[in-house]
Order: sequence, then C-alpha cells, then structure tokens
Amino acid sequence: MNRDRNEQTVTISVIIPFYMKNVYERGMSEGHSPLGRAYLTDCLESVCAQNREDVEVLLIEDGESENVDEVKEAYRERLTLRCFRIPHTGVAAARNEGLSHARGEFVYFLDADDYLTDGVFDRLLALPDDKDLIYGAMERTWFKRAGYLAEKESRERQPQPQEFGNPIAWLTRPGASAAGILIRRSYLAREMIQFDETLALYPDLLFLSLLLDGTERIGWDYDAVYVKRIHNDEVQYPSLNQQIREDRTSQYVRAYRAAKESVEDEGGSGEIGRGLDRALYAYILKAFTGRLHDQGRKVWRSEEYAVMKEAMALADPSLIKESSPMRRRILKAVAQGKEKQAIWSGNIVVAAKKRKELFKNSRLLFRVIDRYLFQKLPIMGNMVFFESFFGSSYSDSPKYIYQYLLETYGTKYRYIWLMKDRKNGKRAIPGNPIVVKPYSLKYFYYLARSKYWIINIRLPKWIEKKKGHICLQTWHGTPLKKLVFDMEDVHLASSRSSYKMIFYEETKKWDYLISANRFSTERFISAFLYDRSKILEIGYPRNDCLKATDRRERAAAVRKRLGILDSRTLILYAPTWRDDEYYEAGSYKFELRLNLEKMRQELGDGYAVLLRTHYLIAQNLRLDGLDGFAYNVSEYDDISELYLISDLCITDYSSVFFDYANLRRPILFYVYDMDKYRDVLRGFYINMETEVPGPLLYTTEEVIDAIRNIDRVTKQYKERYNQFYERFCSLDDGHASERAVRAVFGRGREESQRP
Repeated sequence: MNRDRNEQTVTISVIIPFYMKNVYERGMSEGHSPLGRAYLTDCLESVCAQNREDVEVLLIEDGESENVDEVKEAYRERLTLRCFRIPHTGVAAARNEGLSHARGEFVYFLDADDYLTDGVFDRLLALPDDKDLIYGAMERTWFKRAGYLAEKESRERQPQPQEFGNPIAWLTRPGASAAGILIRRSYLAREMIQFDETLALYPDLLFLSLLLDGTERIGWDYDAVYVKRIHNDEVQYPSLNQQIREDRTSQYVRAYRAAKESVEDEGGSGEIGRGLDRALYAYILKAFTGRLHDQGRKVWRSEEYAVMKEAMALADPSLIKESSPMRRRILKAVAQGKEKQAIWSGNIVVAAKKRKELFKNSRLLFRVIDRYLFQKLPIMGNMVFFESFFGSSYSDSPKYIYQYLLETYGTKYRYIWLMKDRKNGKRAIPGNPIVVKPYSLKYFYYLARSKYWIINIRLPKWIEKKKGHICLQTWHGTPLKKLVFDMEDVHLASSRSSYKMIFYEETKKWDYLISANRFSTERFISAFLYDRSKILEIGYPRNDCLKATDRRERAAAVRKRLGILDSRTLILYAPTWRDDEYYEAGSYKFELRLNLEKMRQELGDGYAVLLRTHYLIAQNLRLDGLDGFAYNVSEYDDISELYLISDLCITDYSSVFFDYANLRRPILFYVYDMDKYRDVLRGFYINMETEVPGPLLYTTEEVIDAIRNIDRVTKQYKERYNQFYERFCSLDDGHASERAVRAVFGRGREESQRP
C-alpha cells in the first residue's frame, strides 16, 4: 500500500520536525504515555483527517528524541509517511532536511506538537492557483485535539483581526511562524530560500522576511485553522519558547538583524522592515513591562541592554511614536543605553496598572504590607496555622490533626484557623482558636508568624514561605482522577498554560505530604514530581472518626443536628465537579443528572437522599418539591460525619468512595458521562470497570434497581470490595492524626504525659 502511495502525484509535502523528550529526572507514572507520542499522534491524525491522497508527510526526527516507532507504524497504512533522522541541530536544520526530500508542488510546515482543523488543505488550495504563499489563521490552545474540537463547538470564534488580510503585517507580527503556510516549492527553489541553521531560536523571523520579500502573489483564508498547542507542562516538556535560556534576548536580536539586513540587501519593501521594527519594539517593551523586577535580583544584564541598543540602531525611530508616552521613554532609554532609566520606566508602567487596583483591592495592599513588614518579623515556634478547602469549612484532615493536638497538648500551642465565615468558625471550632478570614490583614500576619502550616489544598502562588516555616500538606483524597503532571490536558477555569508550573513551585513549599496508601504514594511521586522521602504514608487523619470507638454516638448526634430522627435508609449522593463546566475562573457549576423525584416515587418513604456536592461547585442546587426526601448537605462542614450516618453511597469520580469503603458499606457509581470524563477531561489511575467496589450505573432507573436489590449487589461485589479495602484502606486504623503529629512535631502522646 505504501508503494502505491509513494508512486502517486504529491501536491503537498507536510514537513514535521520532531524533537521531544521528558527533561525532568523522573518519568511519568505507570501506564502513562509520554507526551511526545501523544502530541505526534494528534498531529498525524489531523493530517489524516484532511482526507487527501495527494499529501505526503516527511517526519524529521531531530536527534535523540522520545521513541515514536509505534506511532509511525500506526500511521504508515493511512499516510504516505517518510521518516528521516538527523543529529540534534535544531528546528531550522530539521525543516531544511524536509525541504531536501520534498516532492510536492507545495510544502507546508507543521510542528509535531500542533495539529490542523479539518479541511485546511482543501480551503488553501481552493484559492487562485497563481499564489506562491497561502496562509491560514492560527489559533492557540492548551488542549489535545479531542478536547479542542469539543470546546470549539461550545464557543464563538474571535472575529478576523484587522491585520490578517495584510500579509506583511500578519507575517512580521510578534510570534509569527513559518508553520501553517502553504508555500510553492518552485518559488523556494527559485529564490533559494532556506532556514538559517545558525539561528538556534527565532529562525522563522528571517525565513518569513525572505518569503515576503520575493513575491506579492500571496493568498489567505481565515477559516483554514492551524492549531498551535501551548505546552501546559513547562517543567517536563517545555516547548522551545518556554525553555529558560540566558541567551534568548541575544538570539532574538540576532534573528532580527539577519532579517532586517537581508530584506534591505535585496532591495525589499520598506514595509517589511517596518514590520520587523514593530516586532522588535514589542519584544523590548514586553521585556521591560512584563512584571515588576524583584528587588535584590539581577534580572537584566548589561550585555542584554547592549544587544538591544545595537538592534534599535537599525530600526525606524519614527515608529516609536506609535507607543504610549511612558513606553516611548523605555524605548528611547534603551536606544541611548540608559539601563537604569529603562528599568525605572518599565516599573512605572507596571505600577501604573497596579496603582488603582492596589487601593481598591485590599488583598493587594495587604500583600505589600506582608512583604515589607510581616515577612521581617520572627517566626513563632508555638503557632500552628490551619486551612481546609480555602477556609470554607472546619473539616478534613486538618480538623482531626487539630483535635489531636488540642487534646494532647492543650494550650501549649496557639492555634489559628482560616475561615470565610469567621463568626461561625468561632462557634463551631472548639478550643477557642484565633479565627481569621482569607486574605485579611490578620491572615497575612499569622501565616507569616506561624511555624507550622497544616493545609489540605494549594496555597496561593504568591504566598512566601521562609526558612523555618514547616508546611504539612494533608491533601484531600486518594486520587482516581489523574493529577497535575499525569494530566495530558488541563481543562480548569484557571490558566492552563501555567497550571503545572504553578503547582511545581507550590510543591516546593511542602515539607511533608500525607498519603493514605502505597497507591497514593506512587501517584503523588509522578503527579507532583515529589520526593518520596517527604511523603508520610500513614493513612488519612480525616478517616480517624470512621474507626473511632464512639462512632455510633457521633452518628446519632449528626442525625439529630440534621433533624433526621427516624430510621429511614440514608443514601449519600456525592458527585464531583467537571473541569470544563464553570462560570469563570474559580467558579464551577454542576447540573444534577440524577432524577430525585423519580427516586422518591419508586423507592417510597423508607429512604432519604443526602446531596453533598464538591466544594468547587458554586451553583445553588434546587430541591423544590423534595422536602423530607432530599436534603442539601453541601454546606455541612465535615463529610466524614455524613459517611457515619449513611447506609450506602452513590458517587461518580469523586475520591469519597476510597474513604467510604472504610465502613464496608455499599457503594454505587452513577457515571452517565464516564467516556468524556475518562477520555477527554481527566483520565483515571484505575480501571473503573474492573477495580471499583460497586456497579457502574448510567441511568436513574439503574440506580433505583441497584438500591432495591442492594443485598444482591453487595454479594456480587463482595470479593472485589475486599480486595479494594486491602489495597486502599488498610492503613486507616483511627491513629493517622497521631502519626502525623509525631512526624511533623516530633512528639507523641506518651512524651506529652511524662512528668
């Protein structure tokens, strides 16, 4: 079949340089495909989806990259795929290698971590056939192809930028790429245009300038979309633009000089040169206004200013007036070699953005006070700071560690609790701790002064941790869903591009991380890139109450608190959130898909449902007409206490079933959207179809039938439940809090009771 493909007429030669490997010292978790293979699979699949027999793919493997032999073999029968390997010399050399083997009338550069939308080649070739260059739009995404296509259906596309129909403005703009352009091969040969292999970074700048300088036969189609995939893993798989390089500025200036000189030497259009100048000015302004420079840290070096100054000597000074007054001052200062003035002006620009916000937003003001005052105060060795779910509740493992400390040491320590509802916190939390609201001035003060931080969720990225602070991260569950560095895509409402890097920096603040079992330990090592020696594999403190000798009395008290005094069978329904369903960053929604009205009609008066949603779900659930049958207990602080009163649990992909299994009570899995959640949004660490301790149910009718026949279900899943319990629950013996305190505080109950 490949022989027939190789003999047919080739219209387009798609050149794909491939260089990708995990640069971090630890690999991915067991069963996790390296990202390079996943990227290349999406890339080649998008070429297949063009459905053209006249396309060949030239895959140029650049040096010792990740092994993709399986991917190549999978596509040899579907594509005319020709593979070549060269020493690792960079993307410019790889593209030139592809050009030397190309047979098509046109060439098209496609990066191995990007992909195409359907119909790109048809649209570009539908334009008049006298064109030397035909380009389409480029959209940026954090998602793999399936996720991008799913998201694309639910959003409106941005209108065509004004400069899109101006080839010079579009192809000399900052970030412009040679990828995504259909280029007539005879035009390249006639003009002898290739990539400059001496340019390690930004080789596209010169290549595009030469392309534009030799022809005016240029076409475009905004609906031919090339998808530029931003790497959301800047730690393990940084793209070329994400790599930390000290020579980045000098490399950019070198590419700019080469491009500017080439178009001038060839008598090219002055407009191309002006486009390059605008891009240079934009690069310099971004360098000086991207953020306030940290005091005491030498970010900029004299040699960087020198090369910027040299470059500006080639640029059109009249274009500086297109910038705002303060930005003009930056550019003029750089041109004159006045380094301090350029830095000062850049800081003024950034500060001007922040000034109004600073005095309108108390959080920013308090951060400034914290940095310049609280951080200079000594750490208090007897202060312990507790936070559970961003201060939304007195709950989870921090609660049980606190209770153990309070019972064991009494007032030896000063305890601080973070609570959004400060008044409720004072009423609900025993021991009269100091209660502070999130991001209040007291929050910053006590966090800075407390030696011990006991948390179960990420800290804000701007929180400063000094030498002497000890942070115990209890985490909030055995993971079913893939986490952080084990996730290929990030569908969260927060910034996908920086999520993994932020998390990586966050884990450096953790001195200890609690794990409930060996499975979690292994997952945390890969998902957090965390040091095994700092993981406390001791069980979850929050599960201590499930093994307490007075758990029956506790359960009775909880029923009384909720006003459920009869002996009805209580069903806890605890679904998780969906990464892609949100109002805005930090505000998630949830659509109740379990038909509670039908359950009431079918099950009768002997049952009641306790509805407990994830803390990230912001939507207020409506339970109109279900009084006496369904209880919204989403705001009940401690879900562990709800486990105690529940006769069975219904969940989906939430980690609650790992904890609930400690009670050995029935668990049902209502997974109406499992294919999407598993294959698109997150992916799972275990096989739900063969490993979870209960049936997978897809409709309300199936849930009702399982409840009616719960004895049959229990018997059917008994053996699997026992295996699950041994694997995930065997460390939870009611003493995890004590083990955590021994590890972090260095003492135990026996020592505290010595005379």
